[in-house]
Amino acid sequence: MNWKDAVRKLSIVEDVDELSSLVEIILVEFKTVIYSTALRFSRGNKDMAADIFQETFVRLIESRMRIHSPAAFPKFIKVVTMNVARDLLRRRAVEERAIEILKGEEFVREGRLAETRLFIQAYLNVLSPDQAQVLKGRYFMGESDVETGLRLEKTPKNVRVIRHRALNQLREAIKNDES
Repeated sequence: MNWKDAVRKLSIVEDVDELSSLVEIILVEFKTVIYSTALRFSRGNKDMAADIFQETFVRLIESRMRIHSPAAFPKFIKVVTMNVARDLLRRRAVEERAIEILKGEEFVREGRLAETRLFIQAYLNVLSPDQAQVLKGRYFMGESDVETGLRLEKTPKNVRVIRHRALNQLREAIKNDES
């Protein structure tokens, strides 16, 4: 079986073993493209590229029902790889910022960590529960709109609208506090 046949069957297969063999066929054909794209996005970091590579196949399996045409598959898999890389880079940046804040000895010694938490909590209390959850997911947990939508059972479009309105509401609340 070639990769085009594997792509055609991908959306209709239910058996885990058969799905695994289809993914293996696709892997053989596209591993170079996926890994080189992952390596480029990770700026040569081989460990991160390997993480991107693995996550790309997890996403491929999760989104296999949307794949209908083998002709569009090469572009699809490259876009999935780039999206995975962006998500991973964003998550790592959020984690690194959180670690820097928590490890910043002067910051903790001066008691500014508690002050910052109270400041953030005060402004999140201005928002609706959905708005607060969307902002926490995006800015504190590093989630994409899709991930936040899945967690909150909303569409990515709804998540973007909620985030936009929440940020406008926060800007207004901060502006009112300053005046």
